[in-house]
Amino acid sequence: MEELLRMEHVSKRFGDFYANRDINLSVRKGEVHTLLGENGAGKSTLMNVLIGCTSPRRGRSSSTGRRSASTPRPRR
Repeated sequence: MEELLRMEHVSKRFGDFYANRDINLSVRKGEVHTLLGENGAGKSTLMNVLIGCTSPRRGRSSSTGRRSASTPRPRR
């Protein structure tokens, strides 16, 4: 099946706190996934990295052939 999304070794830190550490995720066409976890587990942070609202400290993600670099965006 066609792969729609891939995240490889994604990590996001806030100071000394890791919201996400070395996350790997692959989603293929027709699959349904869910993220479960308690408050503060990093679910929203992972989704923000996925949609490009924030950049990962390391790792990369791609969706349907589009690649997102781990380079931080310039501040406005």
